[in-house]
Amino acid sequence: MSYTFTAIAGTTVHSAYSGVMQALKETGVRVPEDVSIVGPSEELGITRITVDSRKKGEVAVEKLIEQATCPEWKPRRVYIKNSIEAGSSTRRINR
Repeated sequence: MSYTFTAIAGTTVHSAYSGVMQALKETGVRVPEDVSIVGPSEELGITRITVDSRKKGEVAVEKLIEQATCPEWKPRRVYIKNSIEAGSSTRRINR
């Protein structure tokens, strides 16, 4: 069977594992053979994307102070490095 997507990212372990993986299993979609699953925790072998929460907080406070104290403040995009820790729920899917 062919799908228009190769991966699904859940925002909680429950959504990534219980919800998505169970729904895929019920429809005959195999993880990770057909679709990869990514979540916020390495529990249950799910591939994990991590964001440095401390850095996010530091940047948010810096930007809030800038906004409050700088009359010419303008919003700008800030990128915070993420990391991926491979688990058993992902693999390269060639289409």
